[in-house]
Amino acid sequence: MSLGAVLICKEYSEIYENAFRKRGFTPYFLQVLESKSVNEHLLNQTIQAGSGTKYGAVVITSSRAANSWVSGIKDVLEGQPDDSVGNAIASWNEVPFYVVGKATETALKESDALLPAPLQILGAEKAGTGEKLARYIASTYGETTNSDENIEARPEILYLTGDKNRETLPSILSEAGIKHHKMKVYETESAPELPKRLAETLYQVQSESPEGLAKNVWLVLFSPSTASYVLGASSSMPPIGPIKELPAFKLAAIGPTTEEYLKREGHEVAATSSKPDAESLVEAIYAASQTLNFEDL
Repeated sequence: MSLGAVLICKEYSEIYENAFRKRGFTPYFLQVLESKSVNEHLLNQTIQAGSGTKYGAVVITSSRAANSWVSGIKDVLEGQPDDSVGNAIASWNEVPFYVVGKATETALKESDALLPAPLQILGAEKAGTGEKLARYIASTYGETTNSDENIEARPEILYLTGDKNRETLPSILSEAGIKHHKMKVYETESAPELPKRLAETLYQVQSESPEGLAKNVWLVLFSPSTASYVLGASSSMPPIGPIKELPAFKLAAIGPTTEEYLKREGHEVAATSSKPDAESLVEAIYAASQTLNFEDL
C-alpha cells in the first residue's frame, strides 16, 4: 500500500524514484528548471592552465556546476590531447574539491575516468548546506594545502557557481580570510510551458492515485527558484480535467534555504531534509508522514 504520492519538482532521477518507492511512496517528477552553460571558454582556459600556484582548491555546490567541470575537462582533452595539456589537467588532482553533498560528489566523480587519479573530494558527508560547507572549508583549508603560511597568503579558491547562488558561502570564506574567485558556469530559468505541464502532472496523480489529490500528497521543492516558479505556475494553470488550482499539498524542502524561503512566503513546511540527497529527503518525509495528518496543515 502506498504511503501517498510525491510530486518531485526536478528532472527524473532513478536514485530518487528508487528511494521513494523503497519507503512506500509513489513518486512523480516535474522538471521545473532548465539550465544552460555559460563562460565555457573561460572555464576551459582555467582547466587547461592547471591549478598551478593560483588555485589551492575548488568549490562546487551543485551537480550542474559539477557537470560543467566534467564537460570542460572533456573539451580540453579533445581539443588539445598532448602531454602538456595532460600535465596541466593532472595538476587538479593535487588540490581538494569541496562539495556540498552526495549528488554533487557523484556528478563530479564522472571526471575521474579522464584524469590520472581520482579527485580529492571533500565535504559530501560533512556539509549538506552552503553554510556548513563554508565553515568546513574555513576549518580545514590549511590542512588540505599542507601549508604553514598565513591563511591570507595561501592560493585562492576557485568557486564554480550558477546565477542564483546565495552569498552565504563567499561571505564566510571572506570572514575567515580565505581568498576566492567566483566563476559563473551556468544559468537557470523556468522550463517551458510549466503551468500546462504542472496541470498535466496533477491530473496524472489524480487519475492514478487511489485517493487522488485528496490527501497524503507531497510537493517537494529543491530551491527557492524552483518554489517560486512552481507556486507562480499554479496560478496560471490551464484547466485539465478537474484540475483548476494547486491542491493543499504537504510541502517538503531539500534544505534550510528552501525552507526559509517558503516560510517567508507564508507557507507551512512539513518536512526538511537534513542533507541534499535522496536518502535524507525520503527519511524526512517518511518521519513527518508518521506524525502528521493532512488536516494538521
